[in-house]
Amino acid sequence: MLEIIFYGIHLVFSLFFFLLIPFVWLIKGSVIEGNVLNLQRLLRFYKPILFMAHIGVIVSLLTGMYLATSWFNLWFLAVFVVWLVLSAYLGITAKYVRLVLEQIEQHSALKSSNIVSKLRRASLILMMMTVLMFALKLLRYV
Repeated sequence: MLEIIFYGIHLVFSLFFFLLIPFVWLIKGSVIEGNVLNLQRLLRFYKPILFMAHIGVIVSLLTGMYLATSWFNLWFLAVFVVWLVLSAYLGITAKYVRLVLEQIEQHSALKSSNIVSKLRRASLILMMMTVLMFALKLLRYV
């Protein structure tokens, strides 16, 4: 019974990572439009999602360790490495979201800013790691 509850919790927090997949494309669209207000709204919308994803990183580690049948196989090692990279880029993305929002509030020019390009790069790697994690999850059952 406890395994079913942990599996459900594990899946609920994976939804926050699923919501992060289109983030890089939404940033790109907002930057191409040049509408700073839309970018600000987007980043404010995603800020709580990033916060919940941070909680999900810890919860997924705990529930994943409990649910793992063996800690000494190649699949678990791959999932753990992807989890580490995903966690790092989640933090980096959250940092650049904060920096871009601060820059918008100070009415600085975003076109000349290197921070937006760093945000796009970090969120792209975050998206790739999230997709890879979902692929590893499915790969186990194939």
